[in-house]
Order: sequence, then structure tokens, then C-alpha cells
Amino acid sequence: MKRLSTFAGLALLFLVVLACKKGEGSKCYLNKDCKDNLVCLSETHECASLEKGNTACAASTGCKAYGNCKVSSTVAAEEVAVCIAKSEDDCKQSDCAKDGCTFDSARQTCVK
Repeated sequence: MKRLSTFAGLALLFLVVLACKKGEGSKCYLNKDCKDNLVCLSETHECASLEKGNTACAASTGCKAYGNCKVSSTVAAEEVAVCIAKSEDDCKQSDCAKDGCTFDSARQTCVK
């Protein structure tokens, strides 16, 4: 009986640890894994603030190539935060600006 209660206690502790939300810089798989006001960045699978997420997006190859320079802050808790274009300025930073691409707000992307 003592062995069973020890096992049950360890199982409960394991579940509690898994349920804890993670802080900035911690590994994550979904936004709901991170503490409030943090998102799970899709490229690094780390919890980060929107400010740090925007910095990471601005430094990414997707920003230069496609205008994906800002982190999406409106994603559902089950998803991860991805880099998207949020304005005409994001599109102007991208390589496609040479080809005349503009910001499409409905799709939140730069299009020709």
C-alpha cells in the first residue's frame, strides 16, 4: 500500500510540473505552454514577449524575403506565434518591394 501511495504521489507531481506555464526563454510547443503575455515563437519554440518576438521576426530571413517582420499576437492559445507582415512598411523592407508588392491586410501578407 505504501508503494502505491508513493507512486500516486510521484504521478501527481509529474502532472503538476507538466501543467505549469513556462517563463521567457523556456522551450514550448504551443502558446498555451507559456505564461500570460508571452507567446511561443514558431521558429525557436521558445516563450518570448511580443517585443522580443518582433525583434526575432525583424531579424529573420522571412522579414527580408517576404515582409514577415512582426509576430502575430492574435493567434489562438493552441497555436504558435508566427512572423507575419502587419503593414505596408513591413512589405517595403522585403525583397519583393523591388517587384512592387504591397500589403494585403485581409491575408496579412505582402503580395504582387
